[in-house]
Amino acid sequence: MFLRSGFVWWGTKKAFDQRITFTNEHYLANANDEGRGVILFAPHFVAMEVAGMYVSSRYPSVSIYQNNRNKVLDKLMLQASGRFCGKMFERKSELRILIRSIRDGMVCYYLPDQDPGPRRAVFAPFFNVSTATWPVLGRMGRMTRAVVVPSTARIVDGGRGFEVILDPPLENFPTGDKQLDSETMNRAIEQCVRRLPDQYFWVHKRFKTRPPGSEAFY
Repeated sequence: MFLRSGFVWWGTKKAFDQRITFTNEHYLANANDEGRGVILFAPHFVAMEVAGMYVSSRYPSVSIYQNNRNKVLDKLMLQASGRFCGKMFERKSELRILIRSIRDGMVCYYLPDQDPGPRRAVFAPFFNVSTATWPVLGRMGRMTRAVVVPSTARIVDGGRGFEVILDPPLENFPTGDKQLDSETMNRAIEQCVRRLPDQYFWVHKRFKTRPPGSEAFY
């Protein structure tokens, strides 16, 4: 991840086009042509930043980030992320503008698969484990009326570049039931991880928060 940061933060659009392929882009382009917003929900793969930057080089985009304690790194990251058609929103900031932007047809690159802690979690199966899950994707989909599309970022064998893979949009989503929507999301994320289990960011300790009375994993 460290070695490819220079490519992500300073690579030109030409360099991106030469090194990154976009599989099933039509799922995004079709919705964009119809004037609908798109939420690309992207599991935490090692190349996740590559995909987000590449999408922003092709479509007006928004995304959510968390402030870095190091002010220099924080400024560099924001400058890099916004050099194409991307706009970043800090996760604790007022997000009405982000929601409005998606409604107006922009693409949101959203990474949903982190542990939210016990207070905000919905427990939904992930690889047959009851897993603390953010119930945000369904709410965003309902508020924005966006097409919700799974996205996978892959490092190509031999260091020859990267691939961004889109899967078909989620059907009958959202339902308005945060439990059902969280289960649907986790099933879609699981399919992405099964494609590239060795490139998933397992160090996030996905099973850290356990249901009451359950044994700790770590």
